[in-house]
Amino acid sequence: MGEPEGDCSLSVKLPVSGAEVLERSYAHPTHYGLGKHGWVTLRIPASEDVSFIEIQAWIEESYRAVAPKTLAKQIEF
Repeated sequence: MGEPEGDCSLSVKLPVSGAEVLERSYAHPTHYGLGKHGWVTLRIPASEDVSFIEIQAWIEESYRAVAPKTLAKQIEF
């Protein structure tokens, strides 16, 4: 996650919502072959109106996809 040139940038694994998110202009499959495994890189311009709730949902989906199952079950978002 970063903030290059005023943009918000993060990569998340989205096995459920990835195809829908990739339809957005600021979303791209993550490089190095990770995109084919469900990873999406989001580089959201400061001018783009994206809700915090939406970003939180993507982070939660990604965590649940990569965390050990016992830990993912314990987390409430």
